[in-house]
Amino acid sequence: MLSRSALLKRVTATRVPLARTLATATGTATPHPPRVYGGLKDEDRIFTNLYGRHDFRLKGAMARGDWYKTKEILLKGHEWIIEEVKQSGLRGRGGAGFPSGLKWSFMNKPADGR
Repeated sequence: MLSRSALLKRVTATRVPLARTLATATGTATPHPPRVYGGLKDEDRIFTNLYGRHDFRLKGAMARGDWYKTKEILLKGHEWIIEEVKQSGLRGRGGAGFPSGLKWSFMNKPADGR
């Protein structure tokens, strides 16, 4: 069992929640059940390090496949991307819920020389 000062050092050094640290130190830790939000399982998520359990750097993300096919998507061009976002029905998180694809289309105007 860890001493109080060792527990405090571990919590402040690793930013691990105190409850989890205590459960681990006392041997009462139980594995977390897989999180499911809106019918989407963790293994189906695009970004796989939402909880910060893995390497956060670019090489770590690429090793997990987080950037798979990103280059191909970007090569399809901005018009295609904006049209896909419009068709998806994705809306902003603000109070009005403005359509994201429409907002993105406003921002993609060519420079007029100003």
